Amino acid sequence: MEKRIDWARPGDIGEVMRIEDAAFARGIREDRDVFLARLKLFPTGNTVLLTGPEMAEKPGTVRPLGGYFCSELWDAVPPLTEESYALGHPMEERHDPSGSVLYISSFAADPAVRGVGRLLFTGSLKMILKANPQIARMVLAVNETWLAARHIYETEGFSYTGKLEQFFDNHDNGDSGVRSDALIMEKSIQ
Repeated sequence: MEKRIDWARPGDIGEVMRIEDAAFARGIREDRDVFLARLKLFPTGNTVLLTGPEMAEKPGTVRPLGGYFCSELWDAVPPLTEESYALGHPMEERHDPSGSVLYISSFAADPAVRGVGRLLFTGSLKMILKANPQIARMVLAVNETWLAARHIYETEGFSYTGKLEQFFDNHDNGDSGVRSDALIMEKSIQ
C-alpha cells in the first residue's frame, strides 16, 4: 500500500474523525470543532497519512487516511497542571504563531493500517519543523497505557518530564471511573 504524509485539509475531517473514533476510548476523543479549529489556526501544524491509490487530488473525493497528526505552537512549556494540557481546549486561547514550543496535541494511526505510527510521527515532525523553523522544543502528553506510542516517543529522543495523575478518562461505554496518568514528554531541537 502506497503511503505519503501531506498537510491536513478541512475536507479530511470525516476521515480524521473516523480514525479518532477507532483509535481512542470515548472519554478521550476530541470533538470535530476542535480539529477544524486546529486546521484553521495552524495549517502547517497538522498532517495526515494518505493511503491507497486514491492519493491523487480529485474534486469532490474523500482522501483515504491512515492517520493524522495535530499540533499547536505555544510561547513556553506550561506549568504541570490538568488545565494546561486539557483535552479539547480552545486552541485560539493558547496558540502563538511565533511560539517556539510545538505542543503535539493529537496523533493517531488507523488501527486497521498497521505499522505506520513511526512513519506518521517522524514524517509529520519533519514537515512541521521545516515549515516552522522557530521551534526549539516539543512537548506532549501521553497516556501511560499507550506503550506503542511511548516507545516511538522514547526512541525519537523524548524524555519524561512530569506526570498528571488520573488525567485520562479511559471509559468507552458511558461509565466513568477508569482513569490513567498522563506522562509529559519533551524534546529539545538541536
